[in-house]
Amino acid sequence: MKPRLIGLTGYVGSGKSLAANHLLPHGYIRTRYAVVLKMMLKTLGLSNAEVDGHLKEQPCALLGGKTPRHAMLTLGTEWGRQMIDWDIWVRALMRHVDQYRADPLNTKGIVIDDVRFANEAQAIKDRGGVIWRIDRPGVGQGSCHISETGQSEIVPDLIIVNDGDKCKLAESVLTALYFAGEAKNE
Repeated sequence: MKPRLIGLTGYVGSGKSLAANHLLPHGYIRTRYAVVLKMMLKTLGLSNAEVDGHLKEQPCALLGGKTPRHAMLTLGTEWGRQMIDWDIWVRALMRHVDQYRADPLNTKGIVIDDVRFANEAQAIKDRGGVIWRIDRPGVGQGSCHISETGQSEIVPDLIIVNDGDKCKLAESVLTALYFAGEAKNE
């Protein structure tokens, strides 16, 4: 049996990455469509905190005063999707996902915590995966950028309402795993 594949969608600040982290102790590894973008910015000289931490919303001198988040959004969408090919990031990530899942020694499931477009969700579903939307009351569309507005086209298989603390979200994620028949008795 191939390792399970879960894609997480939801607006910025909804708790997607936190939900993905709650899956790790239950036999999952985490990856992202933006993994290549993050590597590109690190190659330019940005730190982990700037690319994936508390500084990603802060203007950066290396980026001409733009934020790392802005750089990733525009590299990913305006350059990658619009100028190169709509499926560039899907093909890049799914090549690795398919290789991982084809190896019988790899038994961990995969969670992709940054599903923002319908074609990204479809690539996961085409491989037998599921899409979970993380909704957090009070958190809406963070910007008018297509990477935020495009999420409305994604039809999730499950909606997790993140309306409490980290422990409640962990409980909701574990409940979703049990519902899907994926949680192990630990």
